[in-house]
Amino acid sequence: MVITGEESSKLTNIETSLAAALPRYMLPTLWGWAEEVNLNANGKTDEKILLDQLVDAAIQQQSRYFIRRQGGSFTPMNRGDA
Repeated sequence: MVITGEESSKLTNIETSLAAALPRYMLPTLWGWAEEVNLNANGKTDEKILLDQLVDAAIQQQSRYFIRRQGGSFTPMNRGDA
């Protein structure tokens, strides 16, 4: 799951809410926060590129939580760091 915007502090609240509402098998295993997202030719979020970047970072860094600053790549973060 990738969260966008300036308020990454909501990550903990979102994770807690989803855990209360969804069965365990449906919970995201990777969490990413991005200041901006890639757009496709139609101006919509390019989910494939975004998720590919997140998965690549997770394979290389062995973490569940990542942050991507403007123009950068996903790097590991602690839940309270954003």
